[in-house]
Parts: sequence; C-alpha cells; structure tokens
Amino acid sequence: MDSRAATCGASGLGDEFLFRGVIYQYVRERFGVIAGALITAAAFAVSHLNFYLPLIVLLVVLSLMASSLLEKTKAYLYGYIIHATLDIVALLLDTSGVSAFLYADVYQRATALCVTVILLAWLLFASPWSKKLLVV
Repeated sequence: MDSRAATCGASGLGDEFLFRGVIYQYVRERFGVIAGALITAAAFAVSHLNFYLPLIVLLVVLSLMASSLLEKTKAYLYGYIIHATLDIVALLLDTSGVSAFLYADVYQRATALCVTVILLAWLLFASPWSKKLLVV
C-alpha cells in the first residue's frame, strides 16, 4: 500500500502541473477564465481513459473546482489537494489490491469520486477550516 500511496501523491502533482500549470494557463491567457476552465476540465476527464458518463461529469466537476480555486487563491495547492483526495479515496476503496484509480472497476471509481466530492465540499464550504482555506 505504501508504494501505491506514493504513486497517488506523485501522479497528482504531475497532473496538476500539466492541467492547471500548463493547459489551463495557456488557454486562459488566450481565451479567458471560463474557456480555460472548461477546456482543462474536458482534457482532465478524457485523460482518465474512462467513458462512463457519471465519472466524466464528476471529473469535470473536480477539475472546475480546482481551476476556480486556483483563480481565487492563486495557489496550486488546492488543485493538488482535490487530486490527492480523489486518488487516496480510490486507493482506500480499491479491493482488488492491484492498482490505483485507472484500473478500479466502474463502481469503485464512481464511489471514489462521489466520496471525494462530498469530502471536498465539506472541507471547503462547511468545515471549521473553510474560512481559513479560502482566504486570499
């Protein structure tokens, strides 16, 4: 489990660098915040190689959350927290003992994404730390 946890952390950093650090910034500079967020969200969802519609929608939502937090705070940390939370929840729910998010079955992924969205929504908007997290 320890090497898979490290993989979760490393892949989240790489993905956030690519999607928020490169793609979002490039599109945002040329076409604006909304286009940047939408195009990045679509690319993020497609990159996870799953074409099960509820999962695509949830990945888009997570990506839009990360982009909006980047705009509000100017910090990549929140996108990384979203990503790492998703990966860790998927890892904890993984019963196959084989893999991280890409190889889990559809129901594990859906559950992981739902739990992640709920946890992040609570953390960002309802937890005792929410006001501190979203201070610019």
